[in-house]
Amino acid sequence: MKRGRLSKVEKYYIEGNSNMPVAELAELLDRGEEIIQKHIDTIPKTTTASQQPAKEEEKDEAPFFKLMGRKKRGDEKVATVMTRAASEMADDTRPKRVLNKKLQKSIHKPFNR
Repeated sequence: MKRGRLSKVEKYYIEGNSNMPVAELAELLDRGEEIIQKHIDTIPKTTTASQQPAKEEEKDEAPFFKLMGRKKRGDEKVATVMTRAASEMADDTRPKRVLNKKLQKSIHKPFNR
């Protein structure tokens, strides 16, 4: 049986599988039941795996992404195409994005044009 602190990976696994019995988690991780139960007790009740909302539902898209043309097959996104409106928006906001000196050095201009 392992001794010492739980690693980040072990903590993440315990948090993701906190609905499993403590004895089973202890056997899988080769740890003592006491240390696993102690970590489960420190987890806030709202973040258990069974209560977490799906990530797609809480994801809010930026206005720029609404201008993109998207092709879906069922629930799966297959392709994304830049529309004319999205291209015009990108061109309009380009001066704001390219003012950064670090970015200007990384833009390649052939023959110093």
